[in-house]
Amino acid sequence: MRNGGDSVVYRTHLDNVCRLIQKTIPQQQGTALEVGCGTGEFLRVLEPCVGQQLSLLGVDPSVQPHQDGRIRFDSYLFDKAHLPQIPSDLVLLISRHMIEHVVNPLEMLRLFACALPDNGVLYLETLRLDWILEQGAFFDFGYEHCAYFTDDFMRRLLAAAGFQILAWKTSYQNQYFSIFATRRRGTPCGAGAILAPTPHNELLRAQEGFSCVKEAYQYAKANFIPSPDVCIWGCAQKGVVWLNLFDPQQQCCVVDGNPYKQGRFILGTGHRILAPRELKNRPPKAVFVMNKIYLDEIKAVVSELFPGQ
Repeated sequence: MRNGGDSVVYRTHLDNVCRLIQKTIPQQQGTALEVGCGTGEFLRVLEPCVGQQLSLLGVDPSVQPHQDGRIRFDSYLFDKAHLPQIPSDLVLLISRHMIEHVVNPLEMLRLFACALPDNGVLYLETLRLDWILEQGAFFDFGYEHCAYFTDDFMRRLLAAAGFQILAWKTSYQNQYFSIFATRRRGTPCGAGAILAPTPHNELLRAQEGFSCVKEAYQYAKANFIPSPDVCIWGCAQKGVVWLNLFDPQQQCCVVDGNPYKQGRFILGTGHRILAPRELKNRPPKAVFVMNKIYLDEIKAVVSELFPGQ
């Protein structure tokens, strides 16, 4: 699960998603269930948006079963064996940044379709491979991701799982899918169409995109020089991959605005993650921002830390 900490940019994204949900399922009563809810960050943002309209349920094998206000948390892996536990009044199933971690995403999507009644809605959010290829963002490929989805592949995948798309949007400056879909009427539980083959032009487009990604990696490898004067800002997947590729000897300092990450360490390299205020003790000559969506926000923090520089 993603956690933007104190980032206004990330909180704005969550608020925008909540508004999309309000618009898509207005005035419905029932249960909203988030699969892979983690700490429940998104459900807590969603709660005031839906008022008394929806009961909120988060399921994740990592949580302890408990009640937090109007949000109930259950500890289990969302699979076929647990379908009987799904509330009968389910109107919204939320999957955010989970489907890319699944070995068989088509099977998982068909399981989502089984969980939803005929009028139920799926909200699906995950990374867009098209954005990664367009940006040459080689550091967006992480070992924990089993699958990536182009726009074309996602459409074919949802159709094969038995879903009909209600609203197709991109979010987070086009980095994410924000898709609303409902189970196609008459589709039996667990069934769907055969996954349509990839069009030839899509294969060529992907091949060209991966060539651009390779070129971007080779350029960075040839030109990035880690040093104690360099700050890497952002310790989500992009930062972790970058540091493992280019700074395994811990030359750079590493910063993240998320208080849950500060004082902890980067997987693989062991860099200690600093809070922005700790840069006062080691002013950097260069700051590398791992996700450009945060660029203006980070510029403002750096300007406050080092006015006039």
